[in-house]
Amino acid sequence: PWEGMWIDEIRRRDPDEWRAWREHPLDLRLPGAETLEQVADRMEQGCLAWMARGGEGVIVSHQDPLAALIVRLIGMPLSSLRALDIRPGSVSVVRSSRHGVTVESVNTGIVLV
Repeated sequence: PWEGMWIDEIRRRDPDEWRAWREHPLDLRLPGAETLEQVADRMEQGCLAWMARGGEGVIVSHQDPLAALIVRLIGMPLSSLRALDIRPGSVSVVRSSRHGVTVESVNTGIVLV
């Protein structure tokens, strides 16, 4: 329901839903939209399948799906999503290791904003 909208537009049109998304994202249910749990599942399944094939490459997405992916990969609860502030245009690096998934960096590279 928010695709193609600026954050200011969303805040004006759906202030309660936007507040819920920022404060309690696991509880938000928007008609026709994935839940945060579904987003995290999709991101994790895709990334793990890609890593299992020996994949090296780039995943480009929005802040919250990337944060959901990282917390899932390192075994943190999805409720800790807001502990990561993935910046626009930044680079985060994860790799498969003998210990599972290792986060090498978050928010490195050229930050555009």
